[in-house]
Amino acid sequence: MSNADALLAEANEERGKKSCCGGNRPHIERSAELYEEAAKSFKISGRHKEAGCAWKEYALALAVLEESKLDQFEGWASAGSSFELVAEAEGWSDSNTVKEMIEMLTQAHLVIDPARKMRTAELLEKLGQVSLKYAPMLAHDHGQKGIQQLEDAVAYYKEAANIRKQEGQNVKSQDDLRTAAHTKADPPLEQYPSAAKILQDISKDCLKSAGLKDLAGLFYFESVLCMCAGREDAPDVEEDVCRYCNDDPAFDRSVEYTLVMKLIAAMKGRQKSQLEDAIQEYRSAKSAPTLWQQGMLSKVLSRVEEPEEMEIDLG
Repeated sequence: MSNADALLAEANEERGKKSCCGGNRPHIERSAELYEEAAKSFKISGRHKEAGCAWKEYALALAVLEESKLDQFEGWASAGSSFELVAEAEGWSDSNTVKEMIEMLTQAHLVIDPARKMRTAELLEKLGQVSLKYAPMLAHDHGQKGIQQLEDAVAYYKEAANIRKQEGQNVKSQDDLRTAAHTKADPPLEQYPSAAKILQDISKDCLKSAGLKDLAGLFYFESVLCMCAGREDAPDVEEDVCRYCNDDPAFDRSVEYTLVMKLIAAMKGRQKSQLEDAIQEYRSAKSAPTLWQQGMLSKVLSRVEEPEEMEIDLG
């Protein structure tokens, strides 16, 4: 038996003891110390699953004792980090491991000091990241649970973004909001209006900052992709673009603007080939679109229907 296993066995035994007066507080206190020592020993030996379980028992013991929430937080957070290492080693293939990690991080979030704003934002972002990995694992047998997990991920990212914005970390805040918007737009949620609204809000914030103003058009462009993918009427999208150009005069000189206007024209005329040509021109004019943008462009392309032969006006 390794030293870590011996410590764990002793901790389990200590936890079950009772004093002659019927109380067991001293034994729980001792078990907490032993669980912490066992967790550290398991970590050193690379047995991360066992380390995670020991950190969990340590945090639970502190909760029973109503000890420092800071120490409880460190216990839960350490458990979450240990299970993350296990998940990475497993290639994020075991849903039970990922579920355990989410539960540990959720407990950490419940006891963290709200004054530790940046640490809270980091924890929320991590919860968002893991929730996005966990959701597809639930989709096969628990479809609705998978959708709820995606909604949870969006909420985590938005909360992290709000904290970072308050702390002046505008770029990180926008990154979190952008991830939330992309998640809203992606299957199976496909909540295009909500995604477009988030991206437009980011764009507006960029316009208010001299250092971020050049990024405003990019976020607005992505919002237009969401609007078009959501089957909004082309004239309504065109009107929205005109309003935006009043706020951001530089946008109508961008390659994104050129694509957007051709996209709108293709939607009006139901000319899929025209849109295909516009997308190809866009790719030639700048570096390749991101994977998310490519996916959205494909979605828009699939929704531009060519008119049937009998509908064509032969004049």
